[in-house]
Amino acid sequence: MSNLIYTNMHAFGLHYPLIDFIFNIKSFYQQGDILVVCFWDLEIYNFEDVKYTNHLENNIAVREITSEISKFLTSLGLEHKIIFLSDAIRRINLDEKIFRLLLTCYSNITLTDLEETPTKNEYFKRRPATLTYV
Repeated sequence: MSNLIYTNMHAFGLHYPLIDFIFNIKSFYQQGDILVVCFWDLEIYNFEDVKYTNHLENNIAVREITSEISKFLTSLGLEHKIIFLSDAIRRINLDEKIFRLLLTCYSNITLTDLEETPTKNEYFKRRPATLTYV
């Protein structure tokens, strides 16, 4: 049975923790699964240390980074699709029905759910869980 695996990635700290994170995903990925990566591209536009000073340069940098991530995922045999947070937010905000659905999902998350997530999730059993991971 195929599964849809969803995760977020961002451009800050694209080094060994990201590779470790991807290998952890690969450890429970099964043939036929599809990994959806939501790349948080919005924060790059405000991050001065990456030395990109305008929107066009930032957009090019985001595409280069995600292209490299995609190549790495492909080399590991992970079927995947990379989407961008900026595009997802734009689409959500354009459709009132989807926006209401998102708010409903958020409102259904309880503190108990957050506390129990690390014990129910295979990834969290492999490493310490933080609220960021949850």
